[in-house]
Amino acid sequence: MSLISSLACLLPLVLSALFYNKLPDKVATHWDINGIANGYSGKIFAAFGLPLILLGIQILLCFILDNDPKKENHPAQIKIISKWILPVLSMLVQIIIISYALGLSVNVSKITLALVGLLTAVIGVYLPKCKQNYTIGIRLPWTLNSESNWDKTHKLTGRIWTAGGILLAASSLLSLSSLFFTILFIMVIVPAGYSYYLYKNPKQ
Repeated sequence: MSLISSLACLLPLVLSALFYNKLPDKVATHWDINGIANGYSGKIFAAFGLPLILLGIQILLCFILDNDPKKENHPAQIKIISKWILPVLSMLVQIIIISYALGLSVNVSKITLALVGLLTAVIGVYLPKCKQNYTIGIRLPWTLNSESNWDKTHKLTGRIWTAGGILLAASSLLSLSSLFFTILFIMVIVPAGYSYYLYKNPKQ
């Protein structure tokens, strides 16, 4: 799976090669939360540099996942998601970059936030099945120190991420992108705070 998913990261390079001659010298590669382009890169970097960077990250990620001493605790579903998220993301990012550069109407912010929300919701469904390991999950000092803390934290986190992911997607589709960081903050701080609470109150 690692080899196939890594090779899939090369597909955006093919897409870039097909449209390379039609791209402008400066290509938008970054947008603010309202979908307005605020960062540009050279044509070569936008077409080939970004996919190659994501390929490098993908190779490193697969290496870490495959060499986790507790990799047998990785849920199969989350392992698949973890190994395929970057190849899919790389292709989507390249499609967005090229489409925008060619003048097509693309609401980058809405698409991105909706996808982030849906992905988070899916991960939330499977997160409670994740047992202690060193690469996947809420890896805090307190969860890694106690299997009970890990299990309880991930059970709560799964519910929060599923609900939060759906809210993120909905807020994007309803053009309420200003709520994104508030929802994201809650999704991060509540599980961390709950894990610490369990650490300080082990009988809970």
